[in-house]
Amino acid sequence: VLSQLQSDDWEANFEALSTVRRLALHHASVIDAVKVHTIISGIMKQVSNLRSSVSKNALMALESMCAAFSRAMDSEVESIVPVLLKRCADSNAFVCESAAASLRAVVLKCTTSRVVSALTSRASSKAAPIRREVARGIYALILGQADIQTSKDLPPVLQLVGRCLEDSNNEVRDIAKQAILHLHHIQRLPSERIKRFLSASAQSKVNSALSGKVAYVPQLLPKSSSLMEIASELPSSATKKRETTSAPKAKKTAKLSSRASPPASSNGTRLKMNSDELHRLEAKLDSNNWKDRFDALNETTNFICGCASALVESGQMLNLFDQLIKRLDDGNAKVNVLALECMERIVPAVGSGMEQILPNFVPAIAKNLANARTSSLALSVVRQLCAHADNRSLCQQFAIQARSANSRVIPALLDTLTQLTAHSLDDKNNYVLTRHVLPLAVDLLKEAKRLLRQLRRTLGPTAISNAASKLSSTQQDKLAAVLR
Repeated sequence: VLSQLQSDDWEANFEALSTVRRLALHHASVIDAVKVHTIISGIMKQVSNLRSSVSKNALMALESMCAAFSRAMDSEVESIVPVLLKRCADSNAFVCESAAASLRAVVLKCTTSRVVSALTSRASSKAAPIRREVARGIYALILGQADIQTSKDLPPVLQLVGRCLEDSNNEVRDIAKQAILHLHHIQRLPSERIKRFLSASAQSKVNSALSGKVAYVPQLLPKSSSLMEIASELPSSATKKRETTSAPKAKKTAKLSSRASPPASSNGTRLKMNSDELHRLEAKLDSNNWKDRFDALNETTNFICGCASALVESGQMLNLFDQLIKRLDDGNAKVNVLALECMERIVPAVGSGMEQILPNFVPAIAKNLANARTSSLALSVVRQLCAHADNRSLCQQFAIQARSANSRVIPALLDTLTQLTAHSLDDKNNYVLTRHVLPLAVDLLKEAKRLLRQLRRTLGPTAISNAASKLSSTQQDKLAAVLR
């Protein structure tokens, strides 16, 4: 198994991970505790595998190992948690859910102090999705410990929740507020005791959360991955390869091929796509009857959320999204509003696959930003895009759109670009920021003050100076005044 985990053959990696899962679930006693570190190292290598089926199997193997060996995994927590947080924030829902399940297993099975320390070390990450997962991790820990109020680890837990309460990201703050409400209302922790370990600014956030302005939404920890998802079989491409071998092996291959697909995602995003249903929905979305278009939006949203990965990989999503984008500018107000509401669900499901349709999608969303009736919904869709779509592609498309947008839309687009720049995952040369965002900010000097300051922090003063060299002396003076 160890040699297979280190192999360059992805099929061997997949088989080894499935074997590890079986051993951890059913025969943990045969795994020598001394070998746990070596096995975990092999698993972690595959967590970053570019094949999503292998990566997901590695995450599920890690979850199984945590369930089987619990605190024997403590020495691995510091190295595991940062990797899992990054995978939890992945735009690929297929991998993201398994990473979240693995992180929950680490949080609930390993020693609390080790977990809190590992989460705290990532609480100041520049990437908002990472910080969001830190908040979810500490909330899961609180949910999983009914006696946390008597634990010696309560102070560092509350301090981390306090940091999340003060985060600049709405999602992070909202999760932290729910954690505070759970501690106060469910675990009966007095507000004064909660605030004892927090900074003055965090204490005011606690007071606000407990004032009744925020509703507590009870949460249940999701169950661990089903044993039905053991997925020991090879993905279909491996099966096809083996079908070309000799006849005696063909029988064995046939037995495997009946189950030869990657493990299904728990939200169904890997389900096979029904092409007939796809074409039916495309036609219904283009109907002359607004009620048909209205109904088609809900049906299409459920369809996409049920087979998002298969749809992206099929190459057939462009025609469907052409129809959806038309509904974002529908002549019927009800259809227009519902289309935006549906996009709030569709964007997270499609994730990085949105890159294919951004050139048409972003202008449609920008047009809704200019409409007072739909602007708040459009902003919500933009936030979903920033959380799930590719950062570089978004920077490029929003910068292009801002050049031709009207005055009502430009502030929202510039704010979005500022946030994207702050958490930029551009290449080492920062091509997109330098080529698209910085020239825009310099051209819109008066409106883009915050963006320019953020670009200086991200790119450095040299890049700003190079861009400013093309300006008139008057404009250069104005730029210098902005950056003081």
